[in-house]
Amino acid sequence: MAACNLALIMPCVSGRSAGPCVSFETACSASLVACHTACREIKYGECDEAMSAGVNMTLLPSANVALAVAGMSSGRGACHTFDARADGYARGEGCGAIALSRRRGQR
Repeated sequence: MAACNLALIMPCVSGRSAGPCVSFETACSASLVACHTACREIKYGECDEAMSAGVNMTLLPSANVALAVAGMSSGRGACHTFDARADGYARGEGCGAIALSRRRGQR
């Protein structure tokens, strides 16, 4: 299961797709929804294993430009949350994936 439109390429990336590949577009909670759905599918016996992944990418500079123009971006390019050095927001990109499986002997 993948958050965002990765469901279109996941069978190609994994090299072996033995089940459905689902995409969730829920804005900020897409990765959480994907992981919850994967766990629920395992719990209810729909599958024994699942892969859940989420990606955050900024493809256009307009979001970063808007943050900078509004004075919200960190001048140092680093986020110092709850610290006296905090001077703004710093964006990042990333990907996270988790492989889930049923416990041995669990039905």
